[in-house]
Amino acid sequence: MKPDAVVSVKFYSKDNGGRITPISAHHYQCVFLTSETKGFDCRLLLSEEKTLIPEKVYELEVKFLDSHAALAEIESLFEFQIWEGKVIGEGKLIKILLDTE
Repeated sequence: MKPDAVVSVKFYSKDNGGRITPISAHHYQCVFLTSETKGFDCRLLLSEEKTLIPEKVYELEVKFLDSHAALAEIESLFEFQIWEGKVIGEGKLIKILLDTE
């Protein structure tokens, strides 16, 4: 799966409203919220089985279900929240890899 962008993400700790457990996987499906009512389905792509620990910052590749719409929105904001039934983290756009033209 070819990534659309590189993002910096931080998952909140349980005490700060985040997940109860760390994320361990090759990819992680979530929603990037750009406002209270607008979000984009995506996968954070991990090059290998990796454990994402809350409160640490990770630079990861991301693939969106609707790449062009998501990147247009996130590119104008640069920041987003990570949603999994509730807001569990935050992130920033680092670099777009997909040609959006």
